[in-house]
Amino acid sequence: MAYKKIIGWKSLLLFVSILAVVTIGLSFFIGDISLELSIIASLFTFVYGFFLNSIFKFVDGKASRFRDYMGQFQGSALAIGSMLLLTNQPKFMSEMKKTLCSFLGAFLVESPDDYHKTQKKVPSLYAAIRQYSIKTEEDKQIYSRIIQQITALTTTRENLELFGHRYLVGEMKIVYLVFTGVLSVMILLLTLSHPSLLILGFILVLLLIFVSRLLFMLDQMAYGREYVIDENIKQLIAQLKLI
Repeated sequence: MAYKKIIGWKSLLLFVSILAVVTIGLSFFIGDISLELSIIASLFTFVYGFFLNSIFKFVDGKASRFRDYMGQFQGSALAIGSMLLLTNQPKFMSEMKKTLCSFLGAFLVESPDDYHKTQKKVPSLYAAIRQYSIKTEEDKQIYSRIIQQITALTTTRENLELFGHRYLVGEMKIVYLVFTGVLSVMILLLTLSHPSLLILGFILVLLLIFVSRLLFMLDQMAYGREYVIDENIKQLIAQLKLI
């Protein structure tokens, strides 16, 4: 499966159980909903909509840029591996493949938020190419192309590190969770006074939970990681080992 479930059945049952408990608790304190509360809820929902839209656009844009750079990153690594076929230096090819596979493997171990830890692997790429022997004009051209791709690879790594950092942390995370929690309570308060609308209230709160879960997964690059990062890099390493 390329993408993880955003909310599994166990998590869904847990959220429903919590909502049921909260609803029962609120039912003991609920009375007639005042017009003022309804107006406040409407204004709060309006503000929350703008807030959620701005955050979602930013996080989705960040995730899209990350996927684009990951494609460029993998393309540069494959280009380096392909150019090794143009050389006739077995020792260099072996060392370069080993170093490149080790460099790529670091991205399987670390989460996108920790890609800064892969920085220490960069010097080994340049150290490996020092073993390349230049004897002909063709060797010089191949060497220049490999250097260009290594530079592109390391530059893209910097971009992956930048866009891999989470946005919803600290105060921003707290503000978002408080906003969502208050809106959920307001929805339950408004629908409790009308039993026929209670199911709709439950659905709306579950939708808020679903969107929030998706938002955090996008921010952490966890949604689609198995396909975008893990599987592609594993296949790339396997291809490089066959060269």
